[in-house]
Amino acid sequence: MTLLSTFCGLLLLVQASATGTVSGRITDEQGQPAVDVPVQLVRVAFNPQGKMFQAAGSTNVDDRGDYRLYGVSPGSYYLLVGNSPGPLGRPGRPNGLSTAVYALSFYPGVMDVSQAAQIEVKSGSEVTADMRVQRENTYRIRGRVIDSRTGQAPPRADISLNYRNLTGGGGSFGSGQSYNPTTGTFELKNVIPGHYIVQAQIQDPNPSGPVTGLVDIAARQAAIAARPSAQVPLDVQNSDVDGLVLTLTLPSFIPGRLSLQGATFSTLAGRDRIRVEIRPTDGIVSPPALTPVGADGTFRIDNLREGSYQIRVVNLPPGYYVKSALLGGTDVLTDVFRFSGSISGTLDVVVSSGAAQVSGGVIDGANRPVSRVLAVLVPMQRNRTDLYKIAVTDQNGRFAMMGITPGDYKLFGWNGLEPYRFMDPDFISKFESGGTPVHVDESSAQAIQVRMIPAL
Repeated sequence: MTLLSTFCGLLLLVQASATGTVSGRITDEQGQPAVDVPVQLVRVAFNPQGKMFQAAGSTNVDDRGDYRLYGVSPGSYYLLVGNSPGPLGRPGRPNGLSTAVYALSFYPGVMDVSQAAQIEVKSGSEVTADMRVQRENTYRIRGRVIDSRTGQAPPRADISLNYRNLTGGGGSFGSGQSYNPTTGTFELKNVIPGHYIVQAQIQDPNPSGPVTGLVDIAARQAAIAARPSAQVPLDVQNSDVDGLVLTLTLPSFIPGRLSLQGATFSTLAGRDRIRVEIRPTDGIVSPPALTPVGADGTFRIDNLREGSYQIRVVNLPPGYYVKSALLGGTDVLTDVFRFSGSISGTLDVVVSSGAAQVSGGVIDGANRPVSRVLAVLVPMQRNRTDLYKIAVTDQNGRFAMMGITPGDYKLFGWNGLEPYRFMDPDFISKFESGGTPVHVDESSAQAIQVRMIPAL
């Protein structure tokens, strides 16, 4: 059972309750309405990458300085006011409203979430939260584009800013770009302070012909990704940025082979579903790439740019696990690897049929079996998010976990745990002593009983 399907099942147990409302007044340094400033209500959540913020509602301040968020589920929240990195303004803005930019801050008016005050929303209640925000400037980014193939400025180039906000969303925008093909110089205007990746790409016409299905869409996306481009991370804070150089290069590729330990790969049932996933770790909005594997086990990861990545193999048949992954003799399975733009050698991945099983039960303080609680197997290699396993106990307090990679783990039983919270290092460190050490050998099957950790 996957982490996602398990939590989807748990969500069915949540009973609806009356919602609440959060409202208030937002003013600037002079006590005047901070017209149109974005207001967000967020709560702490967790995903396989750790702690994050989850949006629970958003609006904009009206011309009187007031805002109102309704239909809020009971719980603890942070109020976030100000302009996040991204395009300035919003579509459909009425004429005459303010175009001012305000520094992003948490209620009651602090920049650091560790100093913020949480807002408690109860069923049927209305919480009032007034706040004052500070205006801040927007900035300009200037630079030039060079095509590495010619050493000259390209005749057409598209320059954009990629960004990610606190709730994990993001996008790309041009921010009033101008490009001079004679000199290769460009300018981006009205940039809100924040962290970005500045991207430049050759602006060629899209591939011709009709788009009639997923295959055509994938082919067009691949053609666009194969164009020369450049990406440079950039922090925009208290001043304009000048002299940025974007050197356009072609993407590279990594050849690979997936083999089956002790047998021929072609004998592996379900091999056509296997994908090699490569996920950027230093980008902002880049999704993971899924590469299919041929009948003989060969594959090729295309359109790779310089950067840091994690490699995983997904959709393995039940009972199998990835034993090793070596790129040019270097282990790339247990940690992030840095791709410099080219590499010699092959990505060699070995799959074994010796995945293990762990079953058992969860009991409470009185040694009674506990149903509908989480059993979580946490790897000692905490950066290996693919190794975590969870299960929900049945009516007899029993659970079973399959497809476990050999290694060292700790087994926990939790009641009332938020989804993925066990992937937060700060959280798990508080309960290390409550976990049961488990050493998993290849092809082993063991039964373990753990004591439930009560709801927090």
